[in-house]
Amino acid sequence: MSPKRLKMVTRSGALDRWNIDMPRITDEQARGDAGERWFVGQLPKGWFFQRPSTDLGVDGIVVVTEPGILNGLEFRVQIKTSKKFPKRGSKVAISGLNLESVRYWFANPTPLLLVAFEDSVNTAYFGWHDDAISDPKGQLSSGRSTLSAYIDVHDVLSLDGWNSIRKRLEEHYAAILQAFYASDVAGFLVPTLHELATEVKYLFFAHSAKHWGMEERTADEVAQGERTLTLLDFRTHCDVIRTLQSLNSKLKRFPREQTSIANFTDGYRDAVSSFIEGFKELPENPSPDQEIRVDAERMRLLRPMLIDGLLQVIQTLSQPAKATNATHKGFDSVGID
Repeated sequence: MSPKRLKMVTRSGALDRWNIDMPRITDEQARGDAGERWFVGQLPKGWFFQRPSTDLGVDGIVVVTEPGILNGLEFRVQIKTSKKFPKRGSKVAISGLNLESVRYWFANPTPLLLVAFEDSVNTAYFGWHDDAISDPKGQLSSGRSTLSAYIDVHDVLSLDGWNSIRKRLEEHYAAILQAFYASDVAGFLVPTLHELATEVKYLFFAHSAKHWGMEERTADEVAQGERTLTLLDFRTHCDVIRTLQSLNSKLKRFPREQTSIANFTDGYRDAVSSFIEGFKELPENPSPDQEIRVDAERMRLLRPMLIDGLLQVIQTLSQPAKATNATHKGFDSVGID
């Protein structure tokens, strides 16, 4: 563009209008993006950061590609950035966490790393969500819109920090291998995977179903179709809870994994209760005429998160099969070659 033309455009106010119409990023968003870039730059070689394609309540997923039990496995990441986080004794306090995001953290079995990045000193603290948030069941049902998490001030992202993260992940997945491939659980695993996969299929159907030829239907027929989908959705959520509780009952010898499944089940139930009125009190097998009150918009918002959580459960239950050739202490004790 010639100088003369640029001057004319400026005089016309077109550039001013163009600037006004452009999307603006807030200081908080810019700071958050900078924190995410810093975190990605600190990842060990062979660890890759992926942003979720849809809003799933986390900043990203880290996929590990390195020799050993962790190869191909993943964990979720939530990064909070501030000039400085307040300290409470030996803890770093992260306040203002959105309750719905935290609800999703617990409605998913994949480990979540919570990172507090102080951009004034380029230092980040880390902790795992199930350690950082005490009494999650009580806090998620408190009615508050936000809550706080606390991570150890000594857990800093550094070479030692990444080694600690790697060790925790190895322990997590090795424990799953031991629990789900124990002789009294392994036979139950395939039916559980089948049930969960079927339930995911029904939830996906309910989420994506379209009323073809709706213009040819009466309002009553359309309403009946919506009631049928709502009933399918409700019954499927009940089936999910039942499947998870049955799985949980098989893990009495593995309290850590039993607690993990129980926390996931509670988080799942609480999420469904937030859009199906009285979900916990409704009969598990309601009649077709049973009135089920739902918050349709909230249901559409949360259902993809619940589907993702169940897919993560399926992945978690089936993933150890590919780790059976790994060398790790304790594998021989469960009869894995």
